[in-house]
Amino acid sequence: MLEMLKKLEIVQELDLQILGLKNKIAEFPNRLATFDTEILMIETKIAEKKKTTEEQQKILRQHKGALELNEDRSKRSQEKIAGVKTSNELGAAQREVESLKKNSEVVGEAARKLEEDLAKHNAEIAALSAAITEIQGKRASESGKISGEEQSITKDLATLESKRKDSINGIEVRYLTVYDRIRVARGGVGLAFAITGSCRGCNVRIPAQVFNELQRGSQLHTCPNCKRILAYKDATKA
Repeated sequence: MLEMLKKLEIVQELDLQILGLKNKIAEFPNRLATFDTEILMIETKIAEKKKTTEEQQKILRQHKGALELNEDRSKRSQEKIAGVKTSNELGAAQREVESLKKNSEVVGEAARKLEEDLAKHNAEIAALSAAITEIQGKRASESGKISGEEQSITKDLATLESKRKDSINGIEVRYLTVYDRIRVARGGVGLAFAITGSCRGCNVRIPAQVFNELQRGSQLHTCPNCKRILAYKDATKA
């Protein structure tokens, strides 16, 4: 039994190394997801600003149309002034011209303000687009690093898994099955050391009789609390 537990210790160490490497691989998408999230946020801002500019452009076209209409009406009013015959007609024509002039000034000022806002929004959109290009470059660089790391880790995994395959030779299937089941259920740790009467997997005290039997290595025991396979270890060598 002691020999089998020693072999399980070796397998446990290999399994922890394998798990660590697999966890690194699992983190790769998260490293890229940060860039993707930034890009999505900026794209959302760009879409909002483009929507605003489209609305402003529509209003600006309406203002420019109104200015053209006022200009045409103003010309006709000027022509009308030249042909009036009475003072009443002259006054009415002059008032119409003045009204059109004031209206054009108001609409023109609104149009100029819209043009300024559009120029500002277009500059902001250009800056945001440049930011996306920069982030995409960083993402591509990070993706290249990840690809290199993944190749190296995959190679290391193959080596560790080969060592594990060799290390399980001589371990009875029933014990290995128990170990693997516990390992999967307990975050990758299927074996824990029993030191000074406690399970180091969960720090719970082990019954004295069980601890004594562990020291003798007479039979397989699991922790009454965390259910991990227990292996005795001298506190002075821990």
